[in-house]
Order: sequence, then C-alpha cells, then structure tokens
Amino acid sequence: MLFMGFGTSTGATFITHDVLVPLEIGLLRLARKGQFMDWLGKAYLKAEGKELWLEHVREAVFILQDMFKPTDTVLGGGNAKLIDPLPPGCRLSTNHNAFRGAERLWPGTDMLAEPRGNSWRITRQGE
Repeated sequence: MLFMGFGTSTGATFITHDVLVPLEIGLLRLARKGQFMDWLGKAYLKAEGKELWLEHVREAVFILQDMFKPTDTVLGGGNAKLIDPLPPGCRLSTNHNAFRGAERLWPGTDMLAEPRGNSWRITRQGE
C-alpha cells in the first residue's frame, strides 16, 4: 500500500509485508524548479489555486505509483478532501483513520510498530 498525505506539507509511506517504509517525498523533484513540498503543500494551494495544485497532485501520485507499483493507493491529510476526481487506482481516507491506525501501534494494543533499520516493522501481539 502507498499512502500519500496532503496537508501543510506532504508525506508518504509505503507498506509491504508488514514493513512500513517512510518516504521523504517532500525533497523529491517534481519539476526543475521545485520539490514535491513546494508544489503540493498548503501554501502552494493557497497561492496558486486548486486547479494547478490538483495537476501537481495527480503528477506526484502517478510518479509514486509508477515507482512502487502498489496494489492500493490511499490519499489522506487535511487537503485530500479537495482531490476530486481521485487519480486512477486511489481511494480517499480521513484523518480519523490515521489516528485510529496510530493508536493501534502503541504498546498494549493488538499491534505494535517496532523500529527496523530506517523503517518500522508491524507485529501483532502473540507473534
């Protein structure tokens, strides 16, 4: 699964075989003169408008889908609700799901996130 978050800035995570791989996509180049964070964040949306921002969102989603070949792409964050229509292969998630997911990763719940190199490993209690 590829998750992309659109809010004040932008972020992403790739999840494969219960391993979370945080992606620092904000620093990737989306164009010669700008990085993902320059074109996809709240400041750009406010300054340049929704139509141009959506063009950049669609391009960024396409780039990451092409790179990672996810079976599921989830878009979230405060500005994700503005992405209409959704890019092909994407579904929308609310921040509520992100908070619920984070709660499940704390010790004492049914799932734990443990550091593993530069990423995280999801384990279920009792494994």
